[in-house]
Amino acid sequence: MVLMEKGSGWELFWLLMGRTSALLGMALLIPAAVALFWQEPEAWLFLMPASFALFLGVLMMWMGQEHMRQLTIREGALFMVLVWPFMGVIGLMPYIVPACCPTGFRHFSRVSLRLRRRGFRAYLLTARACRALCFYGIR
Repeated sequence: MVLMEKGSGWELFWLLMGRTSALLGMALLIPAAVALFWQEPEAWLFLMPASFALFLGVLMMWMGQEHMRQLTIREGALFMVLVWPFMGVIGLMPYIVPACCPTGFRHFSRVSLRLRRRGFRAYLLTARACRALCFYGIR
């Protein structure tokens, strides 16, 4: 594909996507730090997407390191169209990944039951709530 080849004229697009991904990865380290501070076992829910976003950011910035021109309209439009779904997928990873494993599924079924019965504030006050995931969702 033309977008993946190095030196194809898309270097600035990859540089912007890489910087956005790296910034998102660093932002995901904040709830990871909160989870580690609260000594929660769910800290990996934030460390995994943060490391994935940082890896993709470094890879994309490497692909765009040789840019020597201004952003074209086509690159800017493609960046604006693709950056939002990309950020959405990375940002949803802490919620999607635990639903794929059995312990995470139990956690999310417990969350939905409590939300239906008592509301979000009551769920936050329970002792078994993953506070870092709630912190990430409230911000």
